[in-house]
Amino acid sequence: MGHIRRNLRNQARPLEMSDNEFRANYRLSKEVFRDLCGELGPLLSTARRQTKISIECRVLTALSFYASGSYQKYIGMSFLHGVSQATVSKIVNEVTLALNDERILRQYIRFPQTRQERQAVIQGFSNKFGFPGVMGCIDGTHVALFNLLQICDSDLNILNIDATFGGATHDANILWRNSPVCNHMQQLHENGEITWLLGL
Repeated sequence: MGHIRRNLRNQARPLEMSDNEFRANYRLSKEVFRDLCGELGPLLSTARRQTKISIECRVLTALSFYASGSYQKYIGMSFLHGVSQATVSKIVNEVTLALNDERILRQYIRFPQTRQERQAVIQGFSNKFGFPGVMGCIDGTHVALFNLLQICDSDLNILNIDATFGGATHDANILWRNSPVCNHMQQLHENGEITWLLGL
């Protein structure tokens, strides 16, 4: 069975999909996918077995799971990935851990720290939606086993994610009151810098 899956992987050519089809399957452009592989490659284990699975295949498998929320068995059976359900589980775990590496998080998820950075985000909301003084949109949500609080800017860039409480609470207000961003926003107001987060 392993050699059949290996042959499927070798024959699959996901990068030959049209740009629209690739984005529909993986929620990323091919260019962003290539950049992501380059950044995650050093953080992913090097397989030494004959049936080793390339970094590209591992990242695509994880992206497919994230994009569809589908069962691992379906993703593994796809001719685009050609891996077992158990392997999908390992791949998703491995890629998720790599994405949560501090070096990756610091590079891409950053709450505005300076007045200049905050003004740039505020200007984005003002230009796009006419909201004055808005520094982000915030919402609490329940995702699988984790509750998280997420803040994004007007271009949907993630500024902050907090999953500190895991499945311990279903109340977004509790998540917010215990979030470091809550204290940060209060300090800004106390210092006379009036900014807002939009939320439901």
